Amino acid sequence: CSTWNHSLHLSRDVIIKDTEVKGRAVYSKNCLEANEVVSQEEPVVHTILAPFAKQVCDKCLAYNSSNIEEVMPIVCVDCRHVAYCSETCQAQAFGQWHAYECASLQRLDESLPIACLTKQIEVDKTYSEKLSVSRFMIRMGFVMSMCSSSAEAILAQSGKRNTLPRERLAVVKEAETLVKRCTGDDMWSKIPLDFVDLAALDANNSYGAYYTQQEWQRRSSQGSSKARQAPNRDNRLFAYGLLPTSSLFNHSCAPNLWKQWDGRTLLLRTLHAVPAGVELAHSYVAPGLNASLRQEELNHNHTFQCSCLRCRDMDFDLDFMEAFVCSDPECGGLMCCPKEVPQDLEEDEQLLVCQWCSSMRLVEVEQIQRVEMAYKSS
Repeated sequence: CSTWNHSLHLSRDVIIKDTEVKGRAVYSKNCLEANEVVSQEEPVVHTILAPFAKQVCDKCLAYNSSNIEEVMPIVCVDCRHVAYCSETCQAQAFGQWHAYECASLQRLDESLPIACLTKQIEVDKTYSEKLSVSRFMIRMGFVMSMCSSSAEAILAQSGKRNTLPRERLAVVKEAETLVKRCTGDDMWSKIPLDFVDLAALDANNSYGAYYTQQEWQRRSSQGSSKARQAPNRDNRLFAYGLLPTSSLFNHSCAPNLWKQWDGRTLLLRTLHAVPAGVELAHSYVAPGLNASLRQEELNHNHTFQCSCLRCRDMDFDLDFMEAFVCSDPECGGLMCCPKEVPQDLEEDEQLLVCQWCSSMRLVEVEQIQRVEMAYKSS
């Protein structure tokens, strides 16, 4: 396709620039329509969080959206750490990474006994995080040792141990000790020390895969104890990975991009029409948070203060909220263009759907245009 740069996983309508303040950033090269895909990328390496490892296919990230408690039909009989939706996915994953990690995952059980996994994962968040990070480190190490191109892509990401939240740093250090014991120091010595910190980014990962609010709430009606936790976004994270190209996109509290997973492919789509020459950004935090909470979370998890237009201009903040943020106080997701638009809409109305809770809202086209014009003038 002439409109797609396959080697970079980017649309040819965007361009990468070096900036003084943010480093590399992605800008629109040409005018973009609403809902255009500007990036599509599969993770170089990924992991499914330990509490959901048997409910999500480790290859294609499929799960039963009607009942996310349902276990996949195939579970690895040797390590019991991964599951698959089909024999095809099992064979592909085995050839690409699982054949190399399976024995190490079995040794992980010697340090974290499988007999107590189910109970401790349910009641001990730190234990669950330690197991998830350890699994990710093990896979990451084997992927790097097997494929030089994947290793280069992974090493292009920068782990910053001194910027990790204290509680995450403690998890990383414990997991690192476990993984060395499981994989052997010979393989682990080939991996830069600061790099392993990337494995701890699940708590503040901008590219995590999340259950929708509806899927999560359905668990509560089905009696899951995990679903009766507070219905915040962090609880709904079930997988995460490293995506080098997608990481080039910076943060904005008024994003002009939204994220969508299609199987194991992450799509970045335009939230609204974007003129040429505008930086393309997504949100690292829940869009529905107020300014002080957004800044607090960004400072804690990403160690920077945001100075985007929404943080500087209260009028624009209100315009953006009214147009693109879900009004449900328990959600606060982005309102995006649906796949199919009804034909009977008024010309001055636009139907938007929340990416998290699927609620719908009619928005005046004039409201959307005010946001678009503010981007253009800024």
